[in-house]
Amino acid sequence: MNSYIDSLKNVIKAYSTKKPLDYENTNYWLARWPSLLITPVFLKIKVTANAVTWLSFLVGLFGIGCLAIPNQWVQASAFVLLYLAFLLDNIDGNIARTHKQTNHYGKFIDGCLGTSYQCWQLLAIGISLGYDANTKALDLPVVAYVAIGGAGTGAVLLQSYALLRLKAARQSLSLQRSRENEEAKKVADQYCKVITKGSLLQSHSIFSFLAKKVQIAWSKINRALAELEWPILLPAIFFGLDAYLVFYASVKFINLFVTYVIVLKSASNQLSYFRPF
Repeated sequence: MNSYIDSLKNVIKAYSTKKPLDYENTNYWLARWPSLLITPVFLKIKVTANAVTWLSFLVGLFGIGCLAIPNQWVQASAFVLLYLAFLLDNIDGNIARTHKQTNHYGKFIDGCLGTSYQCWQLLAIGISLGYDANTKALDLPVVAYVAIGGAGTGAVLLQSYALLRLKAARQSLSLQRSRENEEAKKVADQYCKVITKGSLLQSHSIFSFLAKKVQIAWSKINRALAELEWPILLPAIFFGLDAYLVFYASVKFINLFVTYVIVLKSASNQLSYFRPF
Protein backbone atom coordinates (compact mmCIF):
# COMPACT_ATOMS: atom_id res chain seq x y z
CA MET A 1 0.00 0.00 0.00
CA ASN A 2 2.85 2.38 0.86
CA SER A 3 4.54 1.67 -2.47
CA TYR A 4 1.30 2.53 -4.30
CA ILE A 5 0.93 5.83 -2.41
CA ASP A 6 4.57 6.74 -3.06
CA SER A 7 4.13 5.94 -6.75
CA LEU A 8 0.92 8.01 -6.88
CA LYS A 9 2.72 10.98 -5.32
CA ASN A 10 5.41 10.74 -8.01
CA VAL A 11 2.78 10.61 -10.77
CA ILE A 12 0.92 13.66 -9.41
CA LYS A 13 4.18 15.56 -8.95
CA ALA A 14 5.26 14.76 -12.53
CA TYR A 15 1.93 15.96 -13.90
CA SER A 16 1.99 19.15 -11.78
CA THR A 17 5.30 20.15 -13.37
CA LYS A 18 3.55 20.09 -16.77
CA LYS A 19 0.64 22.38 -15.82
CA PRO A 20 -1.55 23.16 -12.80
CA LEU A 21 -4.34 20.70 -12.04
CA ASP A 22 -7.47 22.21 -13.59
CA TYR A 23 -10.23 21.51 -11.08
CA GLU A 24 -12.79 23.38 -13.21
CA ASN A 25 -12.20 21.11 -16.17
CA THR A 26 -14.91 18.43 -16.53
CA ASN A 27 -12.45 16.01 -18.08
CA TYR A 28 -10.21 16.38 -15.03
CA TRP A 29 -12.83 14.77 -12.80
CA LEU A 30 -14.02 12.20 -15.36
CA ALA A 31 -10.69 11.09 -16.80
CA ARG A 32 -7.59 12.92 -15.57
CA TRP A 33 -8.02 12.16 -11.87
CA PRO A 34 -8.95 8.48 -12.44
CA SER A 35 -5.95 8.13 -14.78
CA LEU A 36 -3.64 9.43 -12.06
CA LEU A 37 -5.02 6.80 -9.67
CA ILE A 38 -4.58 3.97 -12.19
CA THR A 39 -1.11 4.92 -13.48
CA PRO A 40 0.80 3.39 -10.50
CA VAL A 41 -0.61 -0.02 -11.51
CA PHE A 42 0.90 0.34 -15.00
CA LEU A 43 4.17 1.52 -13.48
CA LYS A 44 4.18 -1.57 -11.26
CA ILE A 45 3.88 -3.96 -14.21
CA LYS A 46 6.43 -1.87 -16.17
CA VAL A 47 4.36 -1.08 -19.26
CA THR A 48 5.92 1.56 -21.50
CA ALA A 49 4.11 4.79 -22.41
CA ASN A 50 4.16 3.95 -26.15
CA ALA A 51 2.66 0.52 -25.49
CA VAL A 52 -0.22 2.18 -23.62
CA THR A 53 -0.68 4.63 -26.54
CA TRP A 54 -1.06 1.74 -28.98
CA LEU A 55 -3.42 -0.04 -26.58
CA SER A 56 -5.52 3.13 -26.33
CA PHE A 57 -5.69 3.28 -30.15
CA LEU A 58 -6.79 -0.36 -30.50
CA VAL A 59 -9.43 -0.06 -27.75
CA GLY A 60 -10.72 3.19 -29.23
CA LEU A 61 -10.85 1.76 -32.74
CA PHE A 62 -12.81 -1.25 -31.50
CA GLY A 63 -15.15 1.13 -29.65
CA ILE A 64 -15.80 3.11 -32.84
CA GLY A 65 -16.61 -0.14 -34.64
CA CYS A 66 -19.13 -1.07 -31.93
CA LEU A 67 -20.64 2.42 -32.17
CA ALA A 68 -21.48 1.78 -35.83
CA ILE A 69 -23.58 -1.30 -34.93
CA PRO A 70 -27.32 -0.42 -34.68
CA ASN A 71 -27.85 -1.98 -31.27
CA GLN A 72 -28.20 0.18 -28.18
CA TRP A 73 -26.48 -2.24 -25.82
CA VAL A 74 -23.55 -2.77 -28.18
CA GLN A 75 -23.30 1.01 -28.49
CA ALA A 76 -23.38 1.31 -24.69
CA SER A 77 -20.39 -1.05 -24.59
CA ALA A 78 -18.79 1.19 -27.23
CA PHE A 79 -19.15 4.10 -24.80
CA VAL A 80 -17.33 2.07 -22.14
CA LEU A 81 -14.55 1.22 -24.60
CA LEU A 82 -14.17 4.84 -25.69
CA TYR A 83 -13.99 5.93 -22.05
CA LEU A 84 -11.33 3.29 -21.43
CA ALA A 85 -9.39 4.53 -24.46
CA PHE A 86 -9.66 8.07 -23.09
CA LEU A 87 -8.27 6.92 -19.73
CA LEU A 88 -5.38 5.12 -21.44
CA ASP A 89 -4.71 8.24 -23.52
CA ASN A 90 -4.10 10.09 -20.24
CA ILE A 91 -2.15 7.25 -18.63
CA ASP A 92 0.52 7.09 -21.36
CA GLY A 93 1.48 10.71 -20.72
CA ASN A 94 1.52 10.11 -16.97
CA ILE A 95 3.94 7.21 -17.44
CA ALA A 96 6.24 9.19 -19.76
CA ARG A 97 6.38 12.19 -17.42
CA THR A 98 6.94 10.05 -14.31
CA HIS A 99 9.86 8.27 -16.00
CA LYS A 100 11.05 11.60 -17.51
CA GLN A 101 10.98 9.99 -20.96
CA THR A 102 8.76 12.40 -22.91
CA ASN A 103 9.91 12.72 -26.53
CA HIS A 104 8.64 13.91 -29.89
CA TYR A 105 7.95 10.39 -31.14
CA GLY A 106 5.65 9.75 -28.19
CA LYS A 107 3.85 13.04 -28.77
CA PHE A 108 3.51 12.22 -32.47
CA ILE A 109 1.96 8.78 -32.10
CA ASP A 110 -0.22 9.99 -29.21
CA GLY A 111 -1.77 12.74 -31.32
CA CYS A 112 -1.78 10.79 -34.59
CA LEU A 113 -3.33 7.58 -33.25
CA GLY A 114 -5.83 9.46 -31.08
CA THR A 115 -7.11 11.47 -34.04
CA SER A 116 -7.12 8.32 -36.18
CA TYR A 117 -10.04 6.84 -34.28
CA GLN A 118 -11.70 9.85 -32.65
CA CYS A 119 -12.43 11.57 -35.96
CA TRP A 120 -14.60 8.63 -37.09
CA GLN A 121 -17.06 8.85 -34.20
CA LEU A 122 -19.70 10.93 -36.01
CA LEU A 123 -19.49 8.81 -39.15
CA ALA A 124 -19.91 5.63 -37.06
CA ILE A 125 -23.02 7.13 -35.45
CA GLY A 126 -24.37 8.12 -38.87
CA ILE A 127 -23.86 4.58 -40.17
CA SER A 128 -25.72 3.06 -37.21
CA LEU A 129 -28.60 5.53 -37.64
CA GLY A 130 -28.65 4.65 -41.34
CA TYR A 131 -30.03 1.22 -40.42
CA ASP A 132 -33.12 2.97 -38.98
CA ALA A 133 -32.95 0.79 -35.86
CA ASN A 134 -32.14 3.41 -33.24
CA THR A 135 -34.36 5.54 -31.03
CA LYS A 136 -34.66 8.87 -32.85
CA ALA A 137 -35.69 12.30 -31.66
CA LEU A 138 -35.79 13.81 -35.16
CA ASP A 139 -37.60 12.79 -38.31
CA LEU A 140 -34.92 12.89 -41.01
CA PRO A 141 -34.41 10.63 -44.03
CA VAL A 142 -32.26 7.61 -43.18
CA VAL A 143 -29.59 8.51 -45.74
CA ALA A 144 -29.29 11.98 -44.21
CA TYR A 145 -27.73 10.56 -41.05
CA VAL A 146 -24.89 8.92 -42.95
CA ALA A 147 -24.30 12.14 -44.88
CA ILE A 148 -24.32 14.27 -41.71
CA GLY A 149 -21.96 11.86 -39.94
CA GLY A 150 -19.60 11.82 -42.90
CA ALA A 151 -19.68 15.62 -43.14
CA GLY A 152 -18.92 15.95 -39.43
CA THR A 153 -15.95 13.60 -39.75
CA GLY A 154 -14.77 15.55 -42.81
CA ALA A 155 -14.95 18.80 -40.84
CA VAL A 156 -12.75 17.34 -38.08
CA LEU A 157 -10.17 16.13 -40.62
CA LEU A 158 -10.15 19.45 -42.52
CA GLN A 159 -9.62 21.37 -39.30
CA SER A 160 -6.62 19.20 -38.40
CA TYR A 161 -5.27 19.58 -41.95
CA ALA A 162 -5.55 23.40 -41.91
CA LEU A 163 -3.73 23.67 -38.57
CA LEU A 164 -0.99 21.28 -39.70
CA ARG A 165 -0.52 23.18 -42.99
CA LEU A 166 -0.06 26.45 -41.09
CA LYS A 167 2.45 24.80 -38.75
CA ALA A 168 4.36 23.29 -41.69
CA ALA A 169 4.41 26.65 -43.51
CA ARG A 170 5.82 28.38 -40.41
CA GLN A 171 8.57 25.78 -40.11
CA SER A 172 9.37 26.06 -43.82
CA LEU A 173 9.60 29.85 -43.54
CA SER A 174 11.84 29.60 -40.48
CA LEU A 175 14.15 27.19 -42.31
CA GLN A 176 14.29 29.45 -45.39
CA ARG A 177 15.15 32.51 -43.28
CA SER A 178 17.96 30.64 -41.49
CA ARG A 179 19.65 29.98 -44.85
CA GLU A 180 19.55 33.54 -46.21
CA ASN A 181 22.42 36.00 -46.26
CA GLU A 182 22.39 39.27 -44.32
CA GLU A 183 21.33 41.44 -47.27
CA ALA A 184 18.32 39.25 -48.03
CA LYS A 185 17.33 39.29 -44.35
CA LYS A 186 17.42 43.11 -44.25
CA VAL A 187 15.16 43.33 -47.30
CA ALA A 188 12.81 40.77 -45.79
CA ASP A 189 12.68 42.61 -42.47
CA GLN A 190 11.81 45.86 -44.25
CA TYR A 191 9.03 44.14 -46.17
CA CYS A 192 7.72 42.50 -42.98
CA LYS A 193 7.53 45.91 -41.26
CA VAL A 194 5.28 47.20 -44.05
CA ILE A 195 3.04 44.13 -43.86
CA THR A 196 2.90 44.26 -40.05
CA LYS A 197 2.01 47.96 -40.09
CA GLY A 198 -0.88 47.28 -42.46
CA SER A 199 -2.02 44.37 -40.31
CA LEU A 200 -1.98 46.53 -37.18
CA LEU A 201 -4.13 49.16 -38.86
CA GLN A 202 -6.63 46.49 -39.91
CA SER A 203 -6.67 44.94 -36.43
CA HIS A 204 -7.95 48.21 -34.94
CA SER A 205 -11.05 48.26 -37.13
CA ILE A 206 -14.48 47.63 -35.60
CA PHE A 207 -14.91 44.50 -37.72
CA SER A 208 -11.63 43.00 -36.49
CA PHE A 209 -12.49 43.90 -32.90
CA LEU A 210 -15.88 42.17 -33.13
CA ALA A 211 -14.38 39.17 -34.95
CA LYS A 212 -11.80 38.73 -32.19
CA LYS A 213 -14.48 38.88 -29.50
CA VAL A 214 -16.56 36.28 -31.35
CA GLN A 215 -13.54 34.00 -31.70
CA ILE A 216 -12.77 34.24 -27.98
CA ALA A 217 -16.40 33.57 -27.06
CA TRP A 218 -16.58 30.59 -29.42
CA SER A 219 -13.34 29.09 -28.07
CA LYS A 220 -14.88 29.03 -24.58
CA ILE A 221 -18.19 27.61 -25.83
CA ASN A 222 -16.41 25.01 -27.96
CA ARG A 223 -14.27 23.88 -25.03
CA ALA A 224 -17.38 23.37 -22.89
CA LEU A 225 -19.14 21.46 -25.68
CA ALA A 226 -16.05 19.33 -26.36
CA GLU A 227 -15.88 18.34 -22.69
CA LEU A 228 -19.53 17.26 -22.79
CA GLU A 229 -19.29 15.43 -26.11
CA TRP A 230 -18.46 11.98 -24.79
CA PRO A 231 -20.16 12.11 -21.32
CA ILE A 232 -23.58 12.75 -22.90
CA LEU A 233 -23.04 10.11 -25.57
CA LEU A 234 -24.40 7.37 -23.30
CA PRO A 235 -27.83 8.97 -22.61
CA ALA A 236 -27.97 10.02 -26.28
CA ILE A 237 -27.69 6.36 -27.34
CA PHE A 238 -30.96 5.57 -25.54
CA PHE A 239 -32.88 8.82 -25.97
CA GLY A 240 -31.91 10.44 -29.25
CA LEU A 241 -28.63 9.63 -30.97
CA ASP A 242 -29.77 11.47 -34.10
CA ALA A 243 -30.15 14.78 -32.22
CA TYR A 244 -26.66 14.24 -30.78
CA LEU A 245 -25.29 13.63 -34.28
CA VAL A 246 -26.89 16.72 -35.83
CA PHE A 247 -25.86 18.95 -32.93
CA TYR A 248 -22.21 17.89 -32.81
CA ALA A 249 -21.83 17.83 -36.61
CA SER A 250 -23.01 21.46 -36.53
CA VAL A 251 -20.47 22.24 -33.81
CA LYS A 252 -17.68 20.69 -35.92
CA PHE A 253 -18.68 22.83 -38.93
CA ILE A 254 -18.73 26.04 -36.89
CA ASN A 255 -15.36 25.10 -35.42
CA LEU A 256 -14.01 24.44 -38.93
CA PHE A 257 -15.18 27.87 -40.12
CA VAL A 258 -13.65 29.67 -37.11
CA THR A 259 -10.40 27.70 -37.53
CA TYR A 260 -10.16 28.65 -41.21
CA VAL A 261 -10.68 32.33 -40.36
CA ILE A 262 -7.95 32.19 -37.71
CA VAL A 263 -5.56 30.17 -39.89
CA LEU A 264 -5.97 32.42 -42.94
CA LYS A 265 -5.56 35.55 -40.83
CA SER A 266 -2.46 34.13 -39.14
CA ALA A 267 -1.03 33.08 -42.49
CA SER A 268 -1.52 36.56 -44.01
CA ASN A 269 0.25 38.16 -41.03
CA GLN A 270 3.03 35.63 -40.41
CA LEU A 271 3.80 34.20 -43.84
CA SER A 272 3.82 37.41 -45.89
CA TYR A 273 7.59 37.38 -45.66
CA PHE A 274 7.65 35.97 -49.19
CA ARG A 275 8.16 39.33 -50.95
CA PRO A 276 7.74 39.86 -54.71
CA PHE A 277 11.30 40.03 -56.06
